[in-house]
Amino acid sequence: MQILVTGGAGFIGGHLAESFLDDGHDVTVLDNLEPFYAEGIKRHTLDVHREVADGRNVEYRFVEGDVRDPATVQELVTDADVVVHQAAQAGVRESVDNPRKVTDINVDGTVNLLEAAKEADMKRVILASSSSVYGKPKSLPYEEDHPTEPVSPYGVTKLTQEHMARVYTELHGLPTVCLRYFTPYGPP
Repeated sequence: MQILVTGGAGFIGGHLAESFLDDGHDVTVLDNLEPFYAEGIKRHTLDVHREVADGRNVEYRFVEGDVRDPATVQELVTDADVVVHQAAQAGVRESVDNPRKVTDINVDGTVNLLEAAKEADMKRVILASSSSVYGKPKSLPYEEDHPTEPVSPYGVTKLTQEHMARVYTELHGLPTVCLRYFTPYGPP
């Protein structure tokens, strides 16, 4: 299977891309190498991808680009069976300081991807959401049907992303799933 991982040089996307390669899938990574996280760590992640791909004899391609570029997204989605959309401008504080940038990347970038995917014969689009969509807890522990009342621009963009995915499923039959991550941690 050919898998496109957006944000594939980041923490979660990098580990997913590595796992897909190790499982024998062909992987394309799209990442803009935004220095929100250390670029050296991202470059190391890409090196690991190449090593795993070589060892498993599968195809691996890294494209330095941005989900905000519709032409790049269209080209890469056309070649994929599945898209794992991890690209985002993360961070609640960043979203408070730069709400336009966060909205541009998280919402407009996602719409570019969904538009491209609806034109392709896509098996599935998997999108990264966030527990930030919940806002302040009404009850604990959180459950999936907990009310969504985000308290930051970041949370709003992730909830918007979920709604856009649902609408593309309902209107266009595009198979989507959104994963609401809580704060991930682990080795780089």
